[in-house]
Amino acid sequence: MDFDTLINILERGAENTAAVCGSFNSQALLLYRVILGLFGLEVLFVTLHSCRSRQRMLSGVVSAACSCAALFLCLLAYESRTLVFMPSEEPEASVERFFDTFLEGDRAAAEKELSKPLVVREADTSDVNGRLFAEALSDSFSWESLGECELQGTHAVSRVKISYLKCGDMTGDIHGVITEELERLVSVLPRKDVYDDNDNYRKEILEDTYTKAVRVCLADAKRYRESREVEIPLDYVEGRWVITPTEELSLALSGGISPLEDFETNMKSEALSGLVYIPKHYVIAEGATEGPVPEESRFIVTDDLQEVHSLIDEASDLTEGYELFFNDDCDFYSDFAVYHDETILTVSWKEMWNRHECAFTEIFIADASQFRRKLAENTFASPVQKSATMLAAETNAVVASNADFYKYRPEGITIYDSELYRFNPQNVDICYIDRKGDLIMSFAGEIKTEEEMKKYIKEKDITFSLAFGPVEVYEGKLCKINTAYPLGEVNDRYSRSAIGQRGERHYLLMNINNNKGFPGTNIYDAAQLMYEKGCYNAYALDGGQTAEIVFQNRIYNMLNHNHERMVSDIIYFCTALPENDRR
Repeated sequence: MDFDTLINILERGAENTAAVCGSFNSQALLLYRVILGLFGLEVLFVTLHSCRSRQRMLSGVVSAACSCAALFLCLLAYESRTLVFMPSEEPEASVERFFDTFLEGDRAAAEKELSKPLVVREADTSDVNGRLFAEALSDSFSWESLGECELQGTHAVSRVKISYLKCGDMTGDIHGVITEELERLVSVLPRKDVYDDNDNYRKEILEDTYTKAVRVCLADAKRYRESREVEIPLDYVEGRWVITPTEELSLALSGGISPLEDFETNMKSEALSGLVYIPKHYVIAEGATEGPVPEESRFIVTDDLQEVHSLIDEASDLTEGYELFFNDDCDFYSDFAVYHDETILTVSWKEMWNRHECAFTEIFIADASQFRRKLAENTFASPVQKSATMLAAETNAVVASNADFYKYRPEGITIYDSELYRFNPQNVDICYIDRKGDLIMSFAGEIKTEEEMKKYIKEKDITFSLAFGPVEVYEGKLCKINTAYPLGEVNDRYSRSAIGQRGERHYLLMNINNNKGFPGTNIYDAAQLMYEKGCYNAYALDGGQTAEIVFQNRIYNMLNHNHERMVSDIIYFCTALPENDRR
């Protein structure tokens, strides 16, 4: 073996070592001296061989042995990854250069510190949302070393703590912000600007809402930061330390999202999932003297029971979860009348009950402000009196009923627009309507002073009252009625009128008629009927010729003497759907 061959073997065996100018460690120094010693012996024997030909055999043997030993030690150093020379640069420097260049956005420089390309999720910056996430990820990323690297020959492990924005955690919050924003838009914009003709959200509305939700959540990005400790392996290759990329490092640098996942698309899909049509909530302004004009095309009069059920089914957004008063088992004897839009459903029918002709209207409303009282001239104590149909027309009522005809008698308590106008409570039961639209009953004499009454109005948030009575059903129980009740000739047979409530914003108007040979009834039978219909609370309104149900500004029930009585007030239910929000 000649000198050049041995040198090549040594170079190949030490290709994983540092440059000769590096500093020694003790084990590497010992190994290196052994190799040099063996190399020197070989040189010596080669020289002797040249001088003394008779010792050719011995020198050849010794030379071969030394060469094999040197080769063995070089291979052993290579396989055990032993550094013969310590590198001039620590592995931490490579880690620092990698993170610094990565944070600066210089991916090319960062890749130079790696043994192979790093698979990192690239944010889709083709649209505004992708750019927002990319900026947030960059701004939120930080790292710190957790101490010196662990060295094992040509292998090292660096432990670092990486903090990043865990984008996946904000999906639920983005969905919540979207829902709130859509509800707000539905409440302030015309319906046509939010929904298309198929009741789907307009694409531009969803895009703008999603972007706004992303901005809102990213503005509080610290809530979604996560920190994790990551081990970074390094190898000493060709005179320098290089990082071996791992899946853990890739995940941390990708914001906790798999580099192979189409994060922006998936997050948007999840954040927008489950969004359904949000009915716009409309409120009639306090103090308004009328509601929006109802749509003529929605007034339906039919003798087809199946058509009525179809119309009721269309109003499932209003009726869902409620048990209806309307029942197929009733002994119907006339046409049905229905009105339905997004804010109100009224179903009117006539039936025979214990040989009495009765008219009913069941009402569902979306907001309590749709249940209102109308005083003639909109003023308490006005001398003007009008028919119920006239008052209903003035208010744009969908359906209306007579009230208590407060001008005709001085008894009871009159509250209008939350103001107390009359306080004479001794003998009359009162029905109060609060701001939630609930019927609240009090019995004669319960409230004794005006001060108590004013406090009661404030505490219960009363909007108006009815003063006729008596209370017929109270909290689901049929009331025992005083035979000496001062109003309504309770023991005589008259046409009777009442209002009842079954659930939130769910009402029943009732009329027992006295006409064409069918006598009316006393108040006890009227109360029994309201109880059998399932009212939780029910209250008697003025009866006789005053008893009236008005649908589409027309009398629906059979009216005493076929002639309307002039009255001072009505109660009515109106649509809340503005004309500019209709389909």
